[in-house]
Amino acid sequence: ESEPILNLQTILIVLGIILLLAGGVAIGGLYFYAGYNKNKTPQIVLPKSIIIFDKEKEINTNGWNREKVTQIINGLKTEFLDPNTVENLSLVTSVGTTNSKTNIRDIFSNLNTQTDPALLRSFDKDYMLGFSAGTPNKPFLIIQTSLYENAFAGMLAWEKTMVKDLSPIFGETKTTPVAPAVTFDNLTATTSSSTKKTTSSSASQTAILSPVSQSVIFTDLVVSNKDTRVAKDQNGQTILLYSFLDQNTLVITPDENTFKQILDKFIASKFVK
Repeated sequence: ESEPILNLQTILIVLGIILLLAGGVAIGGLYFYAGYNKNKTPQIVLPKSIIIFDKEKEINTNGWNREKVTQIINGLKTEFLDPNTVENLSLVTSVGTTNSKTNIRDIFSNLNTQTDPALLRSFDKDYMLGFSAGTPNKPFLIIQTSLYENAFAGMLAWEKTMVKDLSPIFGETKTTPVAPAVTFDNLTATTSSSTKKTTSSSASQTAILSPVSQSVIFTDLVVSNKDTRVAKDQNGQTILLYSFLDQNTLVITPDENTFKQILDKFIASKFVK
């Protein structure tokens, strides 16, 4: 009669040993996992950039003005970049020992741009200023926007001075009017009654040409199935181009090829998680 009791005790002892072993394994696993994570280098998660880039250079913008921006950008244009490389400029402002990303509105203020306040208000904090490899390297500017209607209307209004305002980044451009106005001072003409030919009088003749136009006309152009606004010089060469890649992304480049490369990077970035 005592045999069944003995078997029950044996079963309970075995179960107890199994539970103790399982608990020990579980506790050991937890300590190991905790120690492993403690010694493991934490992964740094960087904010997602607007487009994929290959290298990055930090630039301090303290004391920036048009002359200093021109000097820095001109130096970077001649810096060697591997073919097809896109370099992002990480623009920072120093306050004491702390660096923070420079606000895009502050950059426009440093450049003394004649932009409408409504356009500046439509700019979000995310932007990219960088270079596409070339000879020389080609600058580009990407700005995230809100209120698309205000941004689009603001860009159209800014066209009158955009090329000049952004010349520290995209370069100086000399423009001439298509049909300069001409005025004449002290110029008279007489017509011979016999020959009906016009001859100049003996008075001194001075032709005064109107000053070279400071404005550049932008026109519509479709590039890679995107509506763009393009400014060209007197030789028909593109000097500035801008477009909205979507309702929240404005891009400004110096030519069509740079625009195509940035567009390709923008599309590729959509597939990067």
